[in-house]
Amino acid sequence: MTGTVLVVEDQESARESLAELLRGEGYEVHEAADGKAAIALVDQLDLDVVLTDLTMPGADGIAVLRHIRDVSPQTLVLIMTAHASVETAVEAIRLGAQDYLVKPLIFADVLRKVQLLMAHRKLAWENQLLRRELDIHFSPDRPLGRSQAMHEIMAMIKKVAPTPTTVLITGESGVGKEVIARTIHASSLSKDNVFLPVNCSAIPENLLESQLFGHVRGSFTGAIATQEGLFQRARGGTIFLDEIGEMPLGLQPKLLRVLEEKSVLPVGATNPIKVNVRIIAASNRDLKAEVEANRFRDDLYYRLNVFEVHIPPLRRRLDDLPGLVEHLIHRHNMEMKMAYKGVDSATMRRQRRVDFTPRPAGAAGRIRRRHQRR
Repeated sequence: MTGTVLVVEDQESARESLAELLRGEGYEVHEAADGKAAIALVDQLDLDVVLTDLTMPGADGIAVLRHIRDVSPQTLVLIMTAHASVETAVEAIRLGAQDYLVKPLIFADVLRKVQLLMAHRKLAWENQLLRRELDIHFSPDRPLGRSQAMHEIMAMIKKVAPTPTTVLITGESGVGKEVIARTIHASSLSKDNVFLPVNCSAIPENLLESQLFGHVRGSFTGAIATQEGLFQRARGGTIFLDEIGEMPLGLQPKLLRVLEEKSVLPVGATNPIKVNVRIIAASNRDLKAEVEANRFRDDLYYRLNVFEVHIPPLRRRLDDLPGLVEHLIHRHNMEMKMAYKGVDSATMRRQRRVDFTPRPAGAAGRIRRRHQRR
């Protein structure tokens, strides 16, 4: 299990021992020698769990806890205290700490409680996505298609998926860009972490910045609590930015920061927060043309277009039509509790002979009526 932990302890030997223990379990560990230093790190880092001593010179563990609850409420807090301060530790739990440990510490207890908190944090976030994920009906093992174009795309996916490379998926609306993005994620080293799709055209501009990058309390009207953004919530996983060409020019520099510096700046914050997330973007627009028209930043375009996967429309890969129809019938049967067998071969042959090239509305209507008369 991975995660980011801050150890706050004024006794150097105890702090270093805890940090070494947790690093040995694969955690990313930061250290603070007092509460003031801890508060500064809370403002800078995206932390999963904080282990803080209760009694320290200057800002004590309660001050650290209050600051975390104020600016990073998603971070979980584990208090460390001596026997004489157990009552204060219980009060800390009332203030929002998740648990406490009594000194002298037993390392097995430390590991067990940290593991439980990490599991709780991951579960709480993934539960928010569960309903959406159940509606996707996605299987990474299902072939994407039989056409030569899809075989070539699968070869590209196998090449890029195991790497952290940023991917840009292009193609007309409805060609299956999210399916390709999910396939890349499902074939990657972070497949056990979250896949978070975001439609940049579906979120109002005044909310998109807060949704993606988060905000601090009081940064705007209605910001009654600090909220982490989707880039933070997708930690260790993949964020899929669909319709990236719709992103307002004013937000594009903040996305560029994520790509260049692996950090986000929440609305109203003064210090950036490090993030660990893979970005896959998609667009049905010609982003080169958008750059030339000054509607999309050229530096952002080149940062996104490290590896491009272009999906041809279905009319250019009709060999994929039978498999797509079979998949849709299977999904319909599952959802509607029906038992349709499929499409007969004669109908499928007719469909594969139809010219699907887009035409003006009048011409399309004439073609449709001609097929109906047949």
